[in-house]
Amino acid sequence: MLTMLIGGLWHGANWTFVAWGAYHGLALSIERALGIGRSRLAPAPSGLARVGATVLTFLIVLIGWVLFRAQTFGDAFGALAAMGAGGAGPALLDVPALLLAGLVLSVEIAVESGVAPAWRRSPFVRAGALTAVLLALELGSYPGPAAEFVYFKF
Repeated sequence: MLTMLIGGLWHGANWTFVAWGAYHGLALSIERALGIGRSRLAPAPSGLARVGATVLTFLIVLIGWVLFRAQTFGDAFGALAAMGAGGAGPALLDVPALLLAGLVLSVEIAVESGVAPAWRRSPFVRAGALTAVLLALELGSYPGPAAEFVYFKF
């Protein structure tokens, strides 16, 4: 918890960075306290539970990154509200992007369930396919010129 809190302070003199560090520190502390994936009481999930755990972890981290990029807490809560209401912006959640994301999720569910053919279970095939899909999503959601570099003041 302390390491993440200090990491938030290191990123800048803004309360949103401190909140980002505290948020991630709290999430890591909860994960450690519950022993998720580290004990017989809470073993690492498998199958569909693993896919669900991955999606949940992604959402938890995504919320934290909103705190990291926001200038104020008002901006952060506004962005989170827009994300929850489907108002994140044009072209961020368009039909092709959702179809690609759904395809990746379907393949992962098939692989985790043991339904996918053996050659598709290869980590190299999965990594290559996922890389191609992520590249397509990145290129398809290009918003325009790059934002200001976050560490420009250091």
